[in-house]
Amino acid sequence: MTPPPPPPPPHRHELPHPPRADHTHPLLSFFSAQRANVEATRVTVEGANLPLKMPVSRYAELSADLPAAVLEALQAAGAPPTPLQQYTLPVHLAGRDLAVEGARSSEQLVCLMTATVAGTLLSRGAPCAREAAGCAPRALVLVPTREHARMAEAEAASLASATGVCSALVYGAQPIERSLEEIGRDVELLIATPTRLLDLTERGVLQLGAIKFLVLIAADVLLDFGFAPHLQQLMENESLAPAPERQTALTCASMTIALKALLPRLLRPTHVKITGAQPWRAACTAPLVTQQAVFADERSKQQALASVLDDERHNKGLCLVFVATRRQCETLQFYLQEEGYRVASMSGERLKSKERDATIHAFTSGHKPILIATDSALRNVALPHVHSVVSYDIAPTVEAYVQRVAFTGRAGHSGIATTLVSESASVDDARRLVAVLREADAPVPRWLEALVVLRPSSSSFT
Repeated sequence: MTPPPPPPPPHRHELPHPPRADHTHPLLSFFSAQRANVEATRVTVEGANLPLKMPVSRYAELSADLPAAVLEALQAAGAPPTPLQQYTLPVHLAGRDLAVEGARSSEQLVCLMTATVAGTLLSRGAPCAREAAGCAPRALVLVPTREHARMAEAEAASLASATGVCSALVYGAQPIERSLEEIGRDVELLIATPTRLLDLTERGVLQLGAIKFLVLIAADVLLDFGFAPHLQQLMENESLAPAPERQTALTCASMTIALKALLPRLLRPTHVKITGAQPWRAACTAPLVTQQAVFADERSKQQALASVLDDERHNKGLCLVFVATRRQCETLQFYLQEEGYRVASMSGERLKSKERDATIHAFTSGHKPILIATDSALRNVALPHVHSVVSYDIAPTVEAYVQRVAFTGRAGHSGIATTLVSESASVDDARRLVAVLREADAPVPRWLEALVVLRPSSSSFT
């Protein structure tokens, strides 16, 4: 008797399937395969028992599940569902937990806020009742920064007038009196930063027992900013329904180790993972941005950075210098200040809003025209008139590189993006850099190609 066939793996839905590369040279084969994969795979969905109505090309296809008020508001806007919405809305309306990774943060936020407003309406059995002890919203949207909070609030407000869902916004830099006023209404959807949320619950003016929908926007940034203890405290709140009894969704740029460790407490085991690929090719080929790689000896890398900053192509305006850690921020700021440069720094560590605003103002006003920062510190921050971007080390992912380059070459102005590469750079980092430089038709130095060809690789393209 032949053994029964093994059970099928969880369904993996891709749109569309990437073409196969067929090249003989190993370097050409690698680059061609990775370009084809990133270009073609826009959205990937992983999970078991996925909704049959997926993807949807028109909102009308969800008319049986989407509240009429939300459907009318979306159709009135005139735009079809985004590639991400074609998947997130059916999954969320099916009551599944959801992890959205890799797409632009603004697109992630729009998708989940639309789904959350729809879910709030569907859960409405009676007008939102304020308990004697305080406000009891049905949906909670947790965000790491004031910028995220305002983006979420703006999206909720765009649907509020049509749907009647009452939303409120509270965050740490907001006067506590204003926060108390915000939740003094019959709030159904609450957007909050972790510190202010816990402050209000400890005061006894906010109850979490009615929450049916929990959304974490930029969950990886929440952890980067040191909010892990706050999330732990939230999960331990006795009034908050445990994961099996609520619907939870989160977004992240990448699924970090710390975030993966938190998933069992946040999401049900049957959650669906949706990955939206960045349209990085279009961003890499920004016509007004000159992209280049510069060799920098590891022993004199700080001096190499100073030489780049002194180059006439870089010293025409504001310059962003990207580093990986807070320590690098502080070390480079001290070195450059000692060399006579006017420089500010900002890392992903939490800053008081006044300090953060002051740092950004000093940079954008030209008082300190060089800003050293980590990627997480500048996520969702708008910085106009940046002329040049310098990566002190190779960006950790293609997406991070694209986001760095996107700070320059705006509004018809030219810009320059420089990456410092030392002999200690890994071959995988070098491969990513070569791939994006070639995609941008930028020169690839021979020494950089040699680094890719002559040294062994340890991992795949990311």
